[in-house]
Amino acid sequence: MKTKLLSLLGIALIAFFAASCSSDDDKNSIDVPNAVLTAFNDQYPTVVSPTWEFEDPYYVAEFKYNGNETDVWYNTAGTMLLTVEELQSSQLPQAIKANIASSKYSAWTYDGVDLIQRDGFSSIYRVELDDPKSEGEVTLYYTASGVLIKEVPDIDNTPLKPVTIPQKIMDQLTQNFPSSTYSIVDFDIDSTTKNYEVDLFGGNRAIEVVFDPQQNLLYWEWETSYKDVPTVVQDAFLAAGYTVAQIDDIYFRETPNASPRENVTTYVFELEVNDKDVVVIFNENGKQLQ
Repeated sequence: MKTKLLSLLGIALIAFFAASCSSDDDKNSIDVPNAVLTAFNDQYPTVVSPTWEFEDPYYVAEFKYNGNETDVWYNTAGTMLLTVEELQSSQLPQAIKANIASSKYSAWTYDGVDLIQRDGFSSIYRVELDDPKSEGEVTLYYTASGVLIKEVPDIDNTPLKPVTIPQKIMDQLTQNFPSSTYSIVDFDIDSTTKNYEVDLFGGNRAIEVVFDPQQNLLYWEWETSYKDVPTVVQDAFLAAGYTVAQIDDIYFRETPNASPRENVTTYVFELEVNDKDVVVIFNENGKQLQ
């Protein structure tokens, strides 16, 4: 009798655990829309049994592609909005590796590399580097041709998700930067100012276009060198008591001006003075504005 009771208890426990596992599987299962499955199978016909997650309102497929961990984001209609592929540093385009090797980060080590592709955007590479001496970190964003788009101190842990550029901003971009010449590579909202920032690439140049929180165009700028700054601005910069050795970066900036209808050109100097970050701005005639 005792043996029979133990047997019945064992069967009951097995049934309980089986039911629990089945319940967990049901909780973890995702009902992926047919449009999404069709789009995925068309794009990746050789991939079998990807892991699906639901990141409201997106469906995310996680799988290995060509040996690399890959995430692909879809909307419910099956449109691919974002692909993130983890690469080995050896898989970076040679132009990017050459740019890093000739930069101040040449002795830094690779910590992570991603290929980021967004719907309607040009592809960009995100490269995370570590300084073995100071334990400093930096994230660099490049075009495939090796042009540096932006540099973020420390590791950029901002979660990658699909983005939608507001139509008001798109209209202003189209007006000032025709798609036949310029392509969009990134879009972000500054966490402090709440300004919208759009990174473009065209004419072998990376351009940042900035809009205020109401989506009005503020300015666009790109990095330039001291030798390309007009002599009158160089003279004003030196006369203000600054030195070339203090310069970290210089940006050529244009601000649209409705009255008169001309763009206002300025030069933005980012400096390090007595271990402090300083920004000074001159107009094209050498007048200091900040």
